[in-house]
Amino acid sequence: GAAAFTPLLEPLDAMLGNVGAVGMPSASDLTAAVALDGLKDSLNAVRVLALDMMAASDDAAQQKKYNDQIDTALAALQGARQKVQSLPAVSTELATTLDQRISAWLEIYANYRQIALENGEDHAIVLVDGDGAKAREAAASTIDDIVKAENDELAATSESNGNLYESSRLLLIGLTIGLVLIAAGAATWIVMGISSGLAKVRRVLDAVSLGDLEQRVAVTTNDEIKDLIVTVNGMTDSLKTSAQLADTIANGDLTIEPKPLSDKDMLGLALKRMVERLREVISDALASAQNVSAGSQELSANAEQLSQGATEQASSTEEASAS
Repeated sequence: GAAAFTPLLEPLDAMLGNVGAVGMPSASDLTAAVALDGLKDSLNAVRVLALDMMAASDDAAQQKKYNDQIDTALAALQGARQKVQSLPAVSTELATTLDQRISAWLEIYANYRQIALENGEDHAIVLVDGDGAKAREAAASTIDDIVKAENDELAATSESNGNLYESSRLLLIGLTIGLVLIAAGAATWIVMGISSGLAKVRRVLDAVSLGDLEQRVAVTTNDEIKDLIVTVNGMTDSLKTSAQLADTIANGDLTIEPKPLSDKDMLGLALKRMVERLREVISDALASAQNVSAGSQELSANAEQLSQGATEQASSTEEASAS
């Protein structure tokens, strides 16, 4: 019986060994492996119980016990057969053929089970090794077809998973390169924007250092460079205002009132002190001019008196000469 029954189990063992050995098995492949493993265990259990029952041919009570256990094992085998028939990963045609051949083997099994109960051990062994072996071999052939189909599906799944992995890897590499290029482009754009803004500020500062206060920088951004440009433009405007005050003072207008921007505005404070000093100088000059004018008038009056005295003296001299 063992020599005939072993070929029924070898394909199942081979299929179970192939699960996970080629690529990455799918969930349906794993389900098929579990179901076929259960079918193998059920077949082994039924066969072993039959052999145990035949070995206990001289003990009716023990045979009855084994017979009851066979009923339970056959019910489990029936459940395992139904699971195999419902597997999506197994060909329906192959599953049906396997089930039919197992049914044929079970018919023979029922015969030698009955013979064993009747203590016809030799006849039962002939059935087990004869027609039963043929039925098991037919079932084993069907299971070979199932194993081949499973292996083909595993190979196809492995190839599909390999293709999926390769496409995913290429996609990931492409995305990484794209992100690097985008980041490099963004960094270049930011650096160019900063460099352009700083170059404009440098040109204005160079012009201010040469005394050109008409230069300004147009604000086109809304970032730290904008803050720097606004500060530079404010500095230029402040210097321009101070230069206009100095020009007004140079034209002689001392009525203006320079207003320093803060107590640290050196240029504004200097202009304020200059206007105040110039006002003092002009005031002193006006006072001196008034003093000079008053002296001139006094000298003119003295000269007029001298002239009048000389005229009177000349008249007296003429009168004396006439006498």
